[in-house]
Amino acid sequence: MIEIRFTKKEDLKQLPWLYRQYHDGDTNVETDYEGMICEYERLSKNDDYKFVSAIDSGKLVGFCSIVINHDIV
Repeated sequence: MIEIRFTKKEDLKQLPWLYRQYHDGDTNVETDYEGMICEYERLSKNDDYKFVSAIDSGKLVGFCSIVINHDIV
């Protein structure tokens, strides 16, 4: 069963693998892991940004970033 939940920092370790799946497994897709962590931590402090993970048996199978646009809500 897939669990949908707000992203935990440890989910980000699997995010580069997930992105590669959307690039046909291209191992040349570069990921600045430290930069990704810094950006996640920075944006997570802002209530207008939400991150959601889909987890299946401990594996990250989906990820979504959400930006709240106050002009349309």
